[in-house]
Amino acid sequence: MKIHPLSKYASLVGLSVLTAASPVSLSAAKHHAPQPHAAAKGPGSSHGPVIGAFVGIQPPSGSISIQVGNFSFRYNNGVYYKHTKHGYVVTKAPRGAVIHSLPPGHTRVVNKGYVYYCYNNVYYRQAPNGYIVVEPPVTIVQQSPVVATATAPVTPECSVWLGEQELLLRGGQFFRNTPEGLVWVEMPLGALTKTLPEDASVIWHQDIEYFDVDGVLFRKTPDGYKVVPVPWS
Repeated sequence: MKIHPLSKYASLVGLSVLTAASPVSLSAAKHHAPQPHAAAKGPGSSHGPVIGAFVGIQPPSGSISIQVGNFSFRYNNGVYYKHTKHGYVVTKAPRGAVIHSLPPGHTRVVNKGYVYYCYNNVYYRQAPNGYIVVEPPVTIVQQSPVVATATAPVTPECSVWLGEQELLLRGGQFFRNTPEGLVWVEMPLGALTKTLPEDASVIWHQDIEYFDVDGVLFRKTPDGYKVVPVPWS
């Protein structure tokens, strides 16, 4: 079967190949091609680029390549892109991605003594090689002078033990289970867990191996993985 000369291009832009009786010029095809979507600008903007927006066949101008596990992404000025069969599209910030510097217009957020940086609703924490994408901190409300309860149900990603007390870790925050619900607690340095979530990332600092779970650092010991302070703060 003979392939029409424009078929390859048409498959990229979603056009049907027409016969010689209805010729389609390249200029017409470009007119109907998906158009790049501009990213939102401005300090602390919460109106980021549309996830899934097509930005072009070639890598976005000025973007750099970043690797998260086995997946490759492109990054530029607070916006993340992934490659698809049609070209590059805007994607959600992949958790665990590390960037060398924060985009202009980011804001600094302190949650229970822990410092986060936010840009376009993406949260970062400082890491040895830059800033790492993490889950947003859990929002809590004060119900009494000593008890703070999560505003939404919390699904633990990891259980740690401080002596005989079990604590739950999610989104970089720790909770203990009570009859009234989950109650926030300060970071339990020295708490242990036998296993870590599969998406825990490895960080090396001064030849010492750390494991990062949503911004909380662990070190491997004979008794399990121990919660430790951030060494580069």
